Amino acid sequence: MPDKGAGMRKQFRLISCTFRNERVLYGIPLLIDSVLLPLIVWFFLNRFGAADGSYTITNLFQTLIPICAVWWSYLVIKESLEGNGREVLYAYEPARTGIPLRCLIAMLWYLLHTALLFLLLAGWFWSLGVQIGMAQEWLRIGAQSIFFAAFFYFLCILTRSSGASMMLTLIYYFMTAFFSQDNLFSVISVFSMGALASESDACTLTLFTVIVGIALFLSGTAIEVCRKNRV
Repeated sequence: MPDKGAGMRKQFRLISCTFRNERVLYGIPLLIDSVLLPLIVWFFLNRFGAADGSYTITNLFQTLIPICAVWWSYLVIKESLEGNGREVLYAYEPARTGIPLRCLIAMLWYLLHTALLFLLLAGWFWSLGVQIGMAQEWLRIGAQSIFFAAFFYFLCILTRSSGASMMLTLIYYFMTAFFSQDNLFSVISVFSMGALASESDACTLTLFTVIVGIALFLSGTAIEVCRKNRV
């Protein structure tokens, strides 16, 4: 009987090795979320003040944070799909859920980082008098992050190409985040720009977003498990 604990530990070691090998590339989401975003918010608050900045700040959250959730999933999946020796890795990997599990761990690792970021931002905003419900905002950002990571993962499983999947994910992101004013992209967008997460429409969209994200992840996992069963 296979040792599930040993299999899990192996997946963690694979992810750890992948992230260490990527070095600077691993830190890109951290640079954007933990350095670039606070700098932009700081500039905005110093330029325009905290009185009417809530909507602009939450728009910045949605613009920068969720899409970065894709990056770590990309790093852990690209070698399995396109790296040298991938056929051997694919055929002899002990667990059928190896790729899904690594992507799930990368997704949860990113959510943990965003939780810490929002905790620090909440303290900063409180000291400045910025009125934003950070717990609700984190839930919305978390739902959007899950959706983007799951969307990318599903495309990877479907196309067997991390590069093509990244391109399609970025196309969806740019069209819905920046060009979804009263057109088709506004219907399929997971963003609720110009609304606080505590507002009713935003809450409904957040719930729908996380459901779709989970459905995409489970669908991709089902395809991957069926494919490995045929190997």
